[in-house]
Amino acid sequence: MPKDEKDSTIRSYRSHMSGMQQFQGARNVMITGGSIRQVVEGNYYEGGRDVGLHILGQHIAADAIYNSAERFPPPKCHPGTREKIINTILDWVNDPTAKKRALWLNGPAGAGKSAIAHSIAVILEEIPGDSKYAGSFFFTKDAVGRGDGTKLFSTIAYQLALEFPSLRVLIDTAMLDNPTLPTKSIDVQLRYLIIEPLLRVTDWPAHSPTIIIDGLDECAGSKRMQSEILSLLSKALIEHNIPLRFLIVSRPEYWISDSFEIGPLVDITKPVCLRDNKDADVDIEKYLREGFDKIYEENIPIMSSTPRPWPSYHIIWRFVHSASGQFVYASTVLEFVGASSNFCDPREQLRILTTAGPHHASAFSDLDKLYATILSSYPRPNTMKCVLGGLLLGFSEKTIQEFLGVDSGEVQLVLRALSSLIRISKAEYSEEFRALEPIFGSPLVEARIEFCHLSFKEFLLDESRSGEYALDKSTIMTEFICAMLKFGVSILQDSPQAERTIIRIGLSAYRMMLSRLVNVSWFELDAGPLVDSLEKLCKSFHTIFARNPLHVAQPSHMYWFTDAVLDFLARLQSASFEGTIFGNYIHRHRHRHRHLFQSLLDVLKVAQTTSAEQMMHQLPKNSATFAYIALHSDESPFSITHSIDEILASMNIGLDTIISDLQHLPDLVYFDFYPGSGGYFYIHIVCPVCPVVHHQVQGYYQENQHVGAWGNRIVRFSAQCYNRIFHSNDDHSLVKDQRKLMRTADCFLRYSRISDIHSKEYFEDPKKMEIFNIIIDTSFWDRLRGKSSVKLVLGALGWFNRQMVSANIVIFRSLIYHCRP
Repeated sequence: MPKDEKDSTIRSYRSHMSGMQQFQGARNVMITGGSIRQVVEGNYYEGGRDVGLHILGQHIAADAIYNSAERFPPPKCHPGTREKIINTILDWVNDPTAKKRALWLNGPAGAGKSAIAHSIAVILEEIPGDSKYAGSFFFTKDAVGRGDGTKLFSTIAYQLALEFPSLRVLIDTAMLDNPTLPTKSIDVQLRYLIIEPLLRVTDWPAHSPTIIIDGLDECAGSKRMQSEILSLLSKALIEHNIPLRFLIVSRPEYWISDSFEIGPLVDITKPVCLRDNKDADVDIEKYLREGFDKIYEENIPIMSSTPRPWPSYHIIWRFVHSASGQFVYASTVLEFVGASSNFCDPREQLRILTTAGPHHASAFSDLDKLYATILSSYPRPNTMKCVLGGLLLGFSEKTIQEFLGVDSGEVQLVLRALSSLIRISKAEYSEEFRALEPIFGSPLVEARIEFCHLSFKEFLLDESRSGEYALDKSTIMTEFICAMLKFGVSILQDSPQAERTIIRIGLSAYRMMLSRLVNVSWFELDAGPLVDSLEKLCKSFHTIFARNPLHVAQPSHMYWFTDAVLDFLARLQSASFEGTIFGNYIHRHRHRHRHLFQSLLDVLKVAQTTSAEQMMHQLPKNSATFAYIALHSDESPFSITHSIDEILASMNIGLDTIISDLQHLPDLVYFDFYPGSGGYFYIHIVCPVCPVVHHQVQGYYQENQHVGAWGNRIVRFSAQCYNRIFHSNDDHSLVKDQRKLMRTADCFLRYSRISDIHSKEYFEDPKKMEIFNIIIDTSFWDRLRGKSSVKLVLGALGWFNRQMVSANIVIFRSLIYHCRP
């Protein structure tokens, strides 16, 4: 064969093979005449002019596009649910001048994020004549193509080319110039397939279209890939100012959160969180109710004898409560009850779900796989279980470190791994309170860490569901209590290590730990180790107090410790443990334990009295805040919570005065907070009551004479409270404050130094006379309602009794006579 003819044949063969290679892996190909068309999701390229796009099409993850066949049936929002969240996102999409170029929709596992993202995609693409939808990529873990981050930008570029004709030629040309672009690194793909074409395009919508990226946390590979994607997007939006918006949906994994909260995306991102969505319970209830109605209709021959509504409201609400905002939980319930295979009776399926047993565990197998997958990502399962156990019992981060023995760095790593399953609520307080941190610890109040979902807690406690991740609540609680009791011995022995530990934890955080003892469920404890620890505690106390019963080395720490342990033992004496393992153990050794508990109670009371006396002797007593504490200190045998606002109002002082006072009263208070309306947190002060000081320490009332200096302010505020109680039936807005009002009114009557009639000067005080006229008015007492009024009535009876037997009986009777109508 001549050489020229041979070369021509080779070129023809190579051209033929090159053309055939274009069909490898291709789907939906049509050949009509001399034209080649490939259909992808309703669009097609024409072989004569879109060769570059055809090559690009071979490298995309078509299954990751929102309406792909692989995703059918896709997760979607039930009609009438998630409306507020969807409208929030659509408002951002439709805002022509939105300053935030990205929106981060985040929430815990199973919250329904993908359903919301899918619904947004459907809404945007189905609007006729609109160009706000630019493309989508729905990541799915362990799915070929759909979990591959290297296909993200190629897939988005392909959709941009199909959606916008003005961009189509530019992307096609880029591919013809370099057909290997889809195989390059993701930064190269983004630059040449998206950024440069967008910077050169001339005919582009004035309103930036939106790209939807869902499930970024499920992108395959390392965390680095997910972070790199966000970093590249930030550069594209900030440095190159590309005319696109990005709706990014993910769990709040720490490496993703960092990119949005402290990384370059922070200034251009609108965060929307599903974690605290108050509408979720309402939406889930609607979803369940309509889902059960559909199951009923589809099974009329079986259900005809079952009255409606089915199931009852309390069962629906039980599922809503267990869901804790998880739509995946609710959908699992409906799928299990409505299962059509194996001739299932919906009534029996519902009974299985509402009754403990092995079948109940199997009902939530898909949900359990989700939890197990998240937990399996942590390389040290035993350490993770220790932290999970602490969280299960409501422990703070420092409690887990110090009393469960987990390194602080390790705790942080576990919390990061669990970020999609936990909620961390930090206390928010004004800058003025920072002055207290050197004394009480920083922060003043530790962040609360809670599980996002009740179902996750149920998973951990049910070994048939969680397997190797199951937790033994009894063991963890017993270990914590024994560690606290051992620590109390260190305090009694004046151990420098104990003092350093409290400084490291923070004074306020340590006292909060002690409060955990009061809330223990005894029947869940392991009696053997606990009783051994109590015996060691009792022996140590007796040994040390035998040497010097009138002195405690660390009185403040000892007072708080003995107060907590006495409350702990009081609950033991009043509880019933019949039929429990703990109860059986105590019963078998009842003679030994009866002596132990009594001996321990006796020595703890001595320690408490001694430490209380030393505390009160050292305290400054001339401040308004101390006066407030003293006024309320006889109110209850337990610690009482008072808000800063209450002290400000009752004593008529400024915040700076309270903070200055508290700097000199570290022995009497610690700080707590609770979630208030609007998601904010309020600082509270919890005052120890020291009843032993009142009744056993000589001269306490004489030492408290400084409280009288603040008497006029206390009387004025008390008069306001009595008037508000008196008119509460007329003003319903006061009803919610009645408990606080009655508490103050009762404290005033019980504090004889201010409230009693000691002389004729009583008549000259208009506020005292105002209170007096109210309490002798029978209609005032007729208005009182509820349990909170009982204490005020008893306080008033005590006040009247004191006046009748006092030396000023004649003055009192004269006062009654002149005040009668």
